[in-house]
Amino acid sequence: MTSSPTGSAAVAPPASRRSPAILVAVLLLMCAASQPAAAAPTYAQGEEVLFTGVVTNGNGVPIPDIQITLEASRAAFKFKQLGRVRENIRKLATVTDERGEFRLPWRWDDYFNRFDLVVAVSVRTSEGETLVELQRLDLSRRTKQGGPVVSAIQLTDTDLVESRQEFLATLDSADERKVYEQAGQPERMDRVDYVDYQEVTWWYFRQGRAYRFHDGTLSQVIPFDPVEPFAP
Repeated sequence: MTSSPTGSAAVAPPASRRSPAILVAVLLLMCAASQPAAAAPTYAQGEEVLFTGVVTNGNGVPIPDIQITLEASRAAFKFKQLGRVRENIRKLATVTDERGEFRLPWRWDDYFNRFDLVVAVSVRTSEGETLVELQRLDLSRRTKQGGPVVSAIQLTDTDLVESRQEFLATLDSADERKVYEQAGQPERMDRVDYVDYQEVTWWYFRQGRAYRFHDGTLSQVIPFDPVEPFAP
């Protein structure tokens, strides 16, 4: 029987007994790998960088009155989340004009390394204006290529935008505008055309109210128990 050699090979300890220092080193390597490679600054500190573009629907028709918000933040690796998170978000907002165009002049700050463009529509409710996000674009890589940063944004789902525009176009009287300011856009509208006048009812199911207008003049407020809106 062959005798064992006097020296013996080192055996790695099981994973459960490995030093915490090794785990920390692995996390540090992950952090370093997630950081972008150092590059020469694209902009001077305080230089104006223009974010501009146009918002259209699926048919290429410009959409006005859409809110565009630039969110600049610092993206950094966090051990607790084991990933990159956005911190210290700074916002700059505008709305698209009648041609669907927007312009956002941003003063460059080397601290920020993440840039998101948020497309949203403002919807009025009884609690006030609420922004509904429609689309979000990460423009960080594009921004590093130099300005201006131009975006052609096409919205494929425009039902909310179109219903809002159609409703606002119907506001003809002071009573209608007052109810809209107080209660927001109704969840449903019923219209009946009589021989000599028009009757319109705005339904707010969640609020438990219906407002009836006679040729634009508020004629009746109908209270009821709040319910979820009925499907069309």
